[in-house]
Amino acid sequence: MNKLCLSGVSRIINGNTILDDINLTIGGGVTVICGTSGAGKSTLLNIIGALDKPDKGTITCNGKTLNLSDDNVADGFRAEMVSFVFQDGNLLSGITVRENLEIITRLNGVSKECDELAERFRISSILDHKSETVSGGERQRASIVRALLKNADFILADEPTGSLDEENSITVFEALSECARKYGRSVVIVTHDTELASRYADRIITLSDGRIVNDVISSDIHETATKKASDTNGFALSFRDKCLIARKAFSSEKKRMNTLIFITALTLATLGLCYAFWGSGSRIADSVNNNYLETDLVEAVKRSDNVTRYLINIPFNEDDMNYISQEGICSEVVGYYPITLTVTGSSKVCELPNLRFIKLDDFFNDRIMSNDIEGSFPKKENEMILGSYEALTLFGTDDCIGRTVSLNSGSKEAYEAIVCGVNKTVNLDGNTYSYISSDVSYNFVETFDSKNAIIEIKSKVDENTSNVSSMGIPAGVEVYSNQDILFGSFPANKNEIAVDLILVNALLSKKPSEHITADNLKDNMKEISELMDTELYFYSNDVYTVRICGICNENGKVLISEGLGIDVSRALPSKLEMYLKDKSTIENFENMVINTKYSCLMKYKHIAASVGSKTSSLVVVLLVLTLIMLVITAIVINSLVSLSVESNKYQTGVLRALGGSRRNIGEIYTIRYAGASIIAAVAAALLFMLISYIGNVILAKEMIKLKFSPIAFALMAVGCILMILIAALISVRRTYKLNITDCLKSR
Repeated sequence: MNKLCLSGVSRIINGNTILDDINLTIGGGVTVICGTSGAGKSTLLNIIGALDKPDKGTITCNGKTLNLSDDNVADGFRAEMVSFVFQDGNLLSGITVRENLEIITRLNGVSKECDELAERFRISSILDHKSETVSGGERQRASIVRALLKNADFILADEPTGSLDEENSITVFEALSECARKYGRSVVIVTHDTELASRYADRIITLSDGRIVNDVISSDIHETATKKASDTNGFALSFRDKCLIARKAFSSEKKRMNTLIFITALTLATLGLCYAFWGSGSRIADSVNNNYLETDLVEAVKRSDNVTRYLINIPFNEDDMNYISQEGICSEVVGYYPITLTVTGSSKVCELPNLRFIKLDDFFNDRIMSNDIEGSFPKKENEMILGSYEALTLFGTDDCIGRTVSLNSGSKEAYEAIVCGVNKTVNLDGNTYSYISSDVSYNFVETFDSKNAIIEIKSKVDENTSNVSSMGIPAGVEVYSNQDILFGSFPANKNEIAVDLILVNALLSKKPSEHITADNLKDNMKEISELMDTELYFYSNDVYTVRICGICNENGKVLISEGLGIDVSRALPSKLEMYLKDKSTIENFENMVINTKYSCLMKYKHIAASVGSKTSSLVVVLLVLTLIMLVITAIVINSLVSLSVESNKYQTGVLRALGGSRRNIGEIYTIRYAGASIIAAVAAALLFMLISYIGNVILAKEMIKLKFSPIAFALMAVGCILMILIAALISVRRTYKLNITDCLKSR
């Protein structure tokens, strides 16, 4: 059998010696500890059961020293070797008697024996009653059944018959005596009932003033096989048992837990609203900056250089468009073609100087419809939003949705469009924009009337930066025809042109007296050959590098190949509207490569800062409110959790006495408060969405729109959960430092 030896054990509390040099060996049989009140009986029992630790002396189990100062060692010893029967039963409150017993039976797999013992101790009828609703005697008998179910080697009973009548007292002593004799367990009983002690005890120890004054062995103690003490750190409660205890404890403190949930939910909902208002303020600034002031809009034209210094509306070719797209800085790019449109409606005509071309996608839908637009966003190519000024001019009213207008460029057939919306937003220039699909503009400029060109000698242009020495030469353009070639050949490739003698003389800067003619052409072949070997800049709708392949009769025209003719007649945008992606791109745009290749204008960028400064004050106020709310919430949550943990100190003591480890107890509190936090988070989400819905209905016509951000809300919920769990763990750790017996006395 297992033997527990106490050698020179002393216990001093508040300067008073409670136990003094106790030397005692316990192993088998029923040992009864008697003595007057204050003799140290309960303290000795607590030290034997590792509920308390001695100030002096050593304790060994089967020759192995137990260091009870190590909580893990004490927890393990109680879990494997000790069962307690306390004076008031010490059942876990909030759960039924059956559930109290099942926690032990699931650990040991003895459910059948549980029913037998319940029947024997006459508690079968109260198994489904809450432990706090049964009588003291019933609770005590249930505690004895629990102790017997644990299958521990040492059963320690502190006044087990103190609240029982004589009949039940005899039943208890008989059961404990049978447990010692039949199963070889060591039973230690503290009692004042000397009559029952003398009847059932194998050994009676008498204490006085903390010392053993008498130790009488009245019968033989039966030897049984020794059970080796385990090195475990405490019994392992199943997740089911942890959830059960946590849930029942939650139910027993409904008022306090509901208060915790309400405060947490209110805090989360308030934080969510603060975040939503902050986001709304940011969106207002972004909406004003982007949608109204259009501070993300860059108007770009090709940068003027020596090649194109005589030209206006230099177009963007395919290479330009690819380059801009590859830079990845634009959300949208819209091309503008060199056309002027007028609009006709109700027999009246007006120009469209403020016509904006857009793409029919979500980007422009969100952007434009955030303004004061009556009607809807264009969904088809033949729909348009008309500016209120144009609507009044054409129809005498801005109530013209559904009316048809005709767009004219002067060179193409009219294009009919249906008015789907009227723009009443006046921009900073005092104008109201009209909007139509960018595909419509291309319908008016499918071809470019390339009848004129300018030619310059490339080397002279590249060498001169003063824009004085080299002059571009205007000329007509004609695709290959039946012109007579005086010298060379007709152009066959895109990089070849044929020019007449007028252009030759202009390119060679010949004075009238030096002009080359058909008659003296052969005399000037050296200059002609050098000119034909020279690269030229040829501008007609775009800039091309070409060489002269032939010289034709004088007609003032340049002959080009069919391939080049197709290129120069293709419509190309003369201006781009680039919508930059993000704020960092807007702020650093001047330093970007793209801004050095093209002439770019950001019209209202200087105003963006003032809009941002006006909304920043809102952000500061919301931030201060959020911090104040967090501090107040942290204080309240900490107070509520601390009170809750303090009120459950008794429950903690019971679990520790049963052998529950600190980790088990910490996990029970974690489950309990995590559940409360999750309920609070769900309630807060529902509350926030309700408030947001009501707020958005009230503010439907304003720019403020409260949006629910699941990710941000989840992060705030996690923060509150962590706040609650940290407060709980701090409070629990304070409980750990208390003596288990103090926890048990806190009931």
